[in-house]
Order: sequence, then structure tokens, then C-alpha cells
Amino acid sequence: MSRSDRRQDCAERAHARHSSESWNPLRTAKWTPAFAGVTTCFETTCSGTVRSISRQRGFTLIEMIVVIVITGILAGVLSRFLSEPVRGYLQVASRGVLVDQADISLRRIATEVQRALPNSLRVACGGQCLEFLSSVDGGMYRAQVSGSNPADDVLDFINPVGDSSFDVLGGLRGAPAAGNQVVVYNLSAAPAPPNSAYFGDNRATVAAASNINRVVLTAPIRFPQPSAKQRFYLVDTPVSYLCNPGAGSLRRNANYPINAAQPTNTAQGVLLSDRVTACNFVFNAGSATRGGLLTMSLSLADGDERITVLHQVHVFNAP
Repeated sequence: MSRSDRRQDCAERAHARHSSESWNPLRTAKWTPAFAGVTTCFETTCSGTVRSISRQRGFTLIEMIVVIVITGILAGVLSRFLSEPVRGYLQVASRGVLVDQADISLRRIATEVQRALPNSLRVACGGQCLEFLSSVDGGMYRAQVSGSNPADDVLDFINPVGDSSFDVLGGLRGAPAAGNQVVVYNLSAAPAPPNSAYFGDNRATVAAASNINRVVLTAPIRFPQPSAKQRFYLVDTPVSYLCNPGAGSLRRNANYPINAAQPTNTAQGVLLSDRVTACNFVFNAGSATRGGLLTMSLSLADGDERITVLHQVHVFNAP
């Protein structure tokens, strides 16, 4: 068979197989995009064999540079919109931490001050040191015998030798601990007589034999004056709050002896608050008919954030 005859025969067979498609006697090809950047050619020969030819395409350097530039512009624009809200959030969070710390510190001081022995608050160090005597319990002492009961133990203010025990009207909340101090009719925080717990003329030590109905003292004492309401208080320890802005600290010191001189060592005690930049205690002692007023201010700082919290507390001062 000649070459032209073979070609004619091949064309007829291809026409029979691909009657619905356009064809070429020598080649029938379709170009189909397989995926981005790749072009696929399907080639059909006269023998019926189908083969594919692919050509790869990529990004040019100019296209990559354009994408990088556009991405940088978008990132710069978005950063201007996002930076201020983020900075504002961080500032609010920092201020919140400082306010919480200052508020907790001042509220703790206020809670203890409200339990303090009346007329025992005193301020030193230019308003940066506060001291008071912590009262743990109190009640009314027996001032006179009820009827003719010889067992009644009256607190004697007349006997020059003094008295070493007395009955408690209504009882205490619990038996007083040995070593606690009984204070009667405290009138001043100054360490000078009369009636000053810091001086010690109206203060006596509780003995272990005490119970909720009777207080026994380690030694007889003649208290200077009776209380108009027959009140007495049990004191366990002095408490000091010492502020040192230079060291950035506010400390609480306790469990030390009652002294005439107020402690001013701001390095003593347990750290209550740090990052302190300023603090101030101002106490208005009031009068016999009006309670005292303690005004406290505490300033804290963290970086550029600074806050000041002011707190006032009424102080019971009826002896």
C-alpha cells in the first residue's frame, strides 16, 4: 500500500472514531487549562493514541515586587488603625492593676483602724507613719455589787493598792489570751499621763486564769479613772503602717511591744504595696461627742501610668 493510501485509510478510521469532533488527518488537538499557570495539550494521532503536552508558567520578578509593595502599604495602614486601640487597652489594664492594689491596701487599713482602741491612733513621719493599738475584744466591767452577793467582783478604783480582777457583765466572746492588755478609759494617744495606753497608767496584763466572765490581772493596778459607760478593752498588739515613697513601699508592722515612742523605721514589717510614689495619713481625733476621721491617700505608678486613691474612715473614739 502506498503512502497516500495508508494516509487515506488512517483518516477514514479516525473519522469513524471521532465523527462528532473536528479532526485533522494528521493530528486532532485540544488545549485545556489544567490549573493556573499550566496549559495542557491533548494530542490525538491517527493511530488513536492520546498524549498530553504541558507547559509550566511562573511569577516574574516584577509581579513579586508589586505584591510585596502592596502588602506593605496595607500593613502600614492597618497598623495605624490598630495601634491606638491596643495602646489604650494596655493603659487601662495597667491603671486597673494599680487602682486595685491601692484600694485593697487602704481598705485593709480601714478595717483594722475601725477595730482600734479608741484614742490610740497617732501619726508621725510627716504623715507617712500610722500607729494604733489593735483591740481584740471588750465589754463592761462590774462597777458595783448586785444585792448582797459576796461573789461579785467589782473593779475597784479607790483602793490605793489597786485591783487584780473584776467581773465581766454579759461575758466576753472568748476567754482572753494570757498576755493581752486590759485598757480602761483611754483618752489620749500621747505617751503621757493620765489615761494613756502608750504611757501605761491605764493598762494591765491579763493572766492565764481569766475566762469569759472574769478577767484576772498579773498584778494589781489602780486605774486612774473609771469609764462613764463601764467599758474596758482587750488589746493584743500595736500595729503600724509605714510608707516609704523613696523605696516605693508600704509596709505593715505588728507583734512588737507597746512603746511610748512611735516606730518610724519604714524598712520593718511585711510589704503591703509596692510601686508607691506618695502617701499621706491625716487624723482628726474628733471629740467626746463626735467620732474621729482618718483620711488616707496612696499614689502608685507603673511606667507612665500614675494613680492616686483617697479613702476616709470614721474612727470610734468613745472610751
